Amino acid sequence: MTTVAAARPWRAWHFVLIAAVTLFVTADAFLLWAVLIAGAADPPDDRAGWTLREGGGRTLYAVSAPTSTTVNVTAIVLACEVTAGERTLQLQLYVDGERPLLPVGARREQLKDDPRLRLEIDGVAYPAKLYFAGDFAVIADRTDGALPALSPGLAERLERGARLMLRFDLLTEKAGGSDFDGAATVELKAGDAGKAIAAVRRRCGQ
Repeated sequence: MTTVAAARPWRAWHFVLIAAVTLFVTADAFLLWAVLIAGAADPPDDRAGWTLREGGGRTLYAVSAPTSTTVNVTAIVLACEVTAGERTLQLQLYVDGERPLLPVGARREQLKDDPRLRLEIDGVAYPAKLYFAGDFAVIADRTDGALPALSPGLAERLERGARLMLRFDLLTEKAGGSDFDGAATVELKAGDAGKAIAAVRRRCGQ
């Protein structure tokens, strides 16, 4: 059975406001943003596949680029975020520049208040929600305290799968329009994907 999960718009993302320990105000989060967005290191190459990188503190992440995309995503990151001594596994999407996640050619004013996500691994859909934080988005199927997180079950499917397909419903539709207005495909076996994803999961205790 196909499952499509509704997401919360960024302005309703209440956990951003909960305490100063959230990942969006940690030095590690800013370092990762600088590496992937501001060009402090080479951007990920879809031909190279997944690579393992070390962030500040004890943050570890695996990064790749979509092999094909109709949204402005330039990097997909599986990260073990460490905040206040707690570890949270997250699947993060980084976009080009400071714009929100958008289909190519779309405008910010076209964004809907209730965006949706459909996550498929090897053609099978799994429940997931899409969260926004300005500079990046997070895909999660559960929460760890106040933070969106990736469950061990879904993380294992990422590690064992061959292809990840993300379908987005981000824009206000006209009558009779398509259910989805953007998509991104990520190869899960490219490069050292298996080792990289497994290493990040181990760091997070999965």
